[in-house]
Amino acid sequence: MPTANSFPALYFPFRLVIFYLFGMLFWRMLFIYFNDVSEIVPVISAAFRLDFSMICGAFLLGYIPFILFHIFGKVFWVKVTRIIHCVVWAFVSIVEFSSILLYKEWGSTLDNRAISYISHPQEAWASVRDFIPWEVIFFGLLILVAGMKRLWDLFESWTPTRSHYFQSVTWLVLLWTFGIFGVKRWLAKITYRAV
Repeated sequence: MPTANSFPALYFPFRLVIFYLFGMLFWRMLFIYFNDVSEIVPVISAAFRLDFSMICGAFLLGYIPFILFHIFGKVFWVKVTRIIHCVVWAFVSIVEFSSILLYKEWGSTLDNRAISYISHPQEAWASVRDFIPWEVIFFGLLILVAGMKRLWDLFESWTPTRSHYFQSVTWLVLLWTFGIFGVKRWLAKITYRAV
C-alpha cells in the first residue's frame, strides 16, 4: 500500500493548480484596485481561462523531473521541480506586476512594446516611476513572497508511490495529455489575437 506521504507527491498537480489559481486571483485583485476597473467579473472570467492554460504550461516545465522522482525516488528531482516552479512563480509575478503598472500608463498589459523597453531600462523606469503607489509595491511584494513560501512548502514530505503502478502511470499520462491540451488552447488564443 502507498504510504501516507505518497499521495502529496502523486497528486501534487492538484495542489499546484489551486496555488496558481489563488495566486493569480490575488494579482487580478491588485490589478483591479490599482487601475480602477469597473467590470470586475468579466476581467476575472477572461483572465481565468488564460491563467489555467498558463498553469498547464508551468506544470509541463517541471513534468520531466516530476516523473523522474516517481521512477527513481531521488530527493534531487524534488529539488529540481521545486526550483523550476519557484522560478516560474517569480517570472509570473514580475510580469503581472509590470502589467499592473503599464496598463494605467499605456492602456494595455505587458506586450511586445513593453518588452522592447528591456534594452532601455532608463526609459522604462522613467515611464512608470512617477505613478507607482507604495501600497501597490507592498502588496505586490507580499503576493510574491507569500506565494514563494507557500509554493516551497508544497514540496515537503514527498514519497514516490511504490504500488498501484497501473493507476499511477495512467494518472501521469493523463496529466501530460491535459497539460498539452491546456497549452495548445493558450497558443491558439494568442495566435488568434495576433491575427
